[in-house]
Amino acid sequence: MSPARRPNKINPAIVTKGPFVAPRILRSIISVLHTLKTPPSVQALSPSYHAARQEQLLYRLAKHFKKDPRHPATLLGKTLLDAGCGTAPIGCAMALAGAEVTAIDPNKSALQAAKLYAESFGTPLMFIHSNAEGLLSSPARYQVILALDVLATHANPGKLIWVLSQLLAPGGILVLGHTTRSLRAWAFHVLFSQIITRRVAPNGFSWRHFHTPAALTELTTAAGLQHHTTDLFRYSLNGQKWKSTKNRHLATRYLATFTPVIST
Repeated sequence: MSPARRPNKINPAIVTKGPFVAPRILRSIISVLHTLKTPPSVQALSPSYHAARQEQLLYRLAKHFKKDPRHPATLLGKTLLDAGCGTAPIGCAMALAGAEVTAIDPNKSALQAAKLYAESFGTPLMFIHSNAEGLLSSPARYQVILALDVLATHANPGKLIWVLSQLLAPGGILVLGHTTRSLRAWAFHVLFSQIITRRVAPNGFSWRHFHTPAALTELTTAAGLQHHTTDLFRYSLNGQKWKSTKNRHLATRYLATFTPVIST
C-alpha cells in the first residue's frame, strides 16, 4: 500500500483574496476592451466631464471670494466671462450660482447652440458673437473669466492669455482649462479621439499647443498673472467617465487659477 499523500499546503491569502481579485481584474480588462471597440461619443462623455470640472470650479471660486462652497449662490452679483463657451456653456451652472454671465464665441453655429442650451436650462446669459480680442475696446471688465479647453485650438495661446488678463477686473480670477503635454494626453486626445475613433475633428486639438501646468504658468507669468491652484482630471477607460485625480501621471486635463500680480 502506498503511503498516504500529504495534502498540499494552501496559502490562505490565495484562498481569501484570489477568488475576489481575479474576477474584478477580468471585468476591468473586458470593460476596457469594450470601450476601445465601441468608444462612447463626446456627447455621452460630456456629462461626467462637465460635472467633474463644475464641482471643482465652484469650489475654487467660492474660496477666492471667501464664500461658503456649500452656499447655493456663491457667485451672487459677480460678473463672469465665459470665453469660448462652445455649444454647452458651463456658464449656465455659473448663472445658477448667481453670476452675471457673458458668453462669447467666434463660431456662430456654436453660439446659437449655446443659446438654445441656455434657454432649455432656464438661465439668463448674455451672448456675444466675438472672440476675446473683440472685447478689449469695451470698458467692461470681469471678476471671473473662464477659458476652458480653448488654448489648444488657439493659434497664439500666449496672446490669448494676455488679452484675458486685460479683461480681468482688479481682484478677479482667471480659470484656464487645458490639456497637459504628455504621452498619455497625446494618446487619449489625439491618437484615440482624433485618429482611431474620429469622435473629435482632425486637428481639433493641436499637440504643439498642449502645455504642462508648469509651462502654462510661464505663459501666464509673462502676462502679469500669478498662479494659485491646479486641479487634475483623468479619463477612466474602465469606468468610461472623467474623474478628479491627485496623480499627475494619470491626468490629461486640468484646471488652473490665476490672479493679477499686485504691484507694490
